Amino acid sequence: IMGEPQRFMQFVQDERFQQGKIWMLNLLKMEKNDYYKEYGVRAQAHLTGKISSSGGSDQGMQLVSDKIFSLTGNPDLQYDTVGVMQYRSRQSFLDYVSGSRANNASGKDKNSAMSDGFTLRTAGLATQGLIAMLVESDSDSISDPDGPKLIKSRI
Repeated sequence: IMGEPQRFMQFVQDERFQQGKIWMLNLLKMEKNDYYKEYGVRAQAHLTGKISSSGGSDQGMQLVSDKIFSLTGNPDLQYDTVGVMQYRSRQSFLDYVSGSRANNASGKDKNSAMSDGFTLRTAGLATQGLIAMLVESDSDSISDPDGPKLIKSRI
């Protein structure tokens, strides 16, 4: 759940993520409780300044689904939810995960809402796969020359 420090530092030092918005693809396996759901509501409100995930912010949840079937990979590892979170920058993501982002976009103090948010996350999450992706990066990001040129993944 907490990741590998060496891989995290590789991401922090990766020059490709120096500028621009990033997406974090979250592959989640939940514990049998509602703690992660409560964490998700608090995280969304913290990042966007709203409880709702609909419009008005350039950060927060971009998509989420609990209808998942993996066509490849380890058949014993099944995820409950997949979601994509958007951050304004790598620094914005780092500020959030380190707990140093005290104010959201509206300037309101959100420490009180997130004071136990990461505890809820840990209690509600069994496994997490996290993949960082650049949004709207270079024109060679996707192999299909006629397809959209929106995402470049770092796996």
